[in-house]
Formats: sequence, C-alpha cells, structure tokens
Amino acid sequence: MWEISEKASGSDHAMIQFSIYIDNGILVENPLYSNQYNFEKADWKKFENDLIFATNMDKFRTQLDDSIPSLNILENEAEKLRDIILKATKNISKRRVTKYSKC
Repeated sequence: MWEISEKASGSDHAMIQFSIYIDNGILVENPLYSNQYNFEKADWKKFENDLIFATNMDKFRTQLDDSIPSLNILENEAEKLRDIILKATKNISKRRVTKYSKC
C-alpha cells in the first residue's frame, strides 16, 4: 500500500510512503534507516529532472491501461516506481550514522 505522507519533508514536495503488511503483523520501521536522508540538503530540481527523465525511458513506461490490471502488473508497476525513485535519490545527501547518532 502507498500513500502521500503527511510528514514534513523539509521542502514543498510531498513524500510517498509505502507500507508492507505481512501475515504476522506490520513490520517495525528501523529509526536509523528511516532517517537516512538529509532532506534539507537535497537538490530538489535535479531530483525532479531525474524523475522526469526516468519516466520517459522505455524500460519505465507503464503497462497500465483502462482495463482492470492484474496483481502481477500492479506489482511490476510498483517496482518500476520504486526503481525510478531510488535512482533519483542520488540528489539527496545521506546522513552519516555513527554510534553517537540520535534515533
């Protein structure tokens, strides 16, 4: 499941939040991993340009049309979206985590 996060991202852009549900409950988010990016130092213009560029590449073109998609097609589209976003995150500085880092 995904949704637009209500949490502040430090910019005028909204964050997309993914949740994964499994049979034995909801996974607990690792606080060190969830705070790995320094959004204040992000180059949002380059991030946006990379997203636009990636969405125009053939391998990221959508297979969705007006018909009801299968679970496999939806999973494939979600993976494409994930790959596009991960590719664009090179424009966002990562925080350095040390043993003295606050969670």
